[in-house]
Amino acid sequence: NLLASPLAISKLKELRDQGYTVNFSQGLDLRLMTSEIASVLVDIKLSNLNFTRRQVYFAWDFMESESSVRQGLGTMLATGIYPRDIIVYILCGYDTTFEQDKYRFSILWKKFGVLPFVMLYNNTKDRQLRRFARWVNKRLYRSCSWEGYKG
Repeated sequence: NLLASPLAISKLKELRDQGYTVNFSQGLDLRLMTSEIASVLVDIKLSNLNFTRRQVYFAWDFMESESSVRQGLGTMLATGIYPRDIIVYILCGYDTTFEQDKYRFSILWKKFGVLPFVMLYNNTKDRQLRRFARWVNKRLYRSCSWEGYKG
């Protein structure tokens, strides 16, 4: 977790100053986001997994992190990064109910406009969660509601 390091800001500045293109696919910790970190992070050449477009990844694993996740996203968006450039992993099937998983999706997509991505804990066999993961990860929510999804 890079942001947990006492050297986080200096390492981010080094990445920025060296002009590296960086992929943080493991998901940075929004709970640790500060305006100083965000202002450096936004100036880094951030990339998706294929290095084809600007993208930064974060994670929201636990419901009790909601207020710090909201605050971290607000801080990132205030620095000028576009919501479409942010993906937030949602850990599902571990210490949350299905309703809580849907709630986190709704906050990320409807409130912040960022792209959610469901990560199923331990490759769960729960059929409803697997359907939900397909609906979210294939971005089918853009064309049909969860209630209307038959997949």
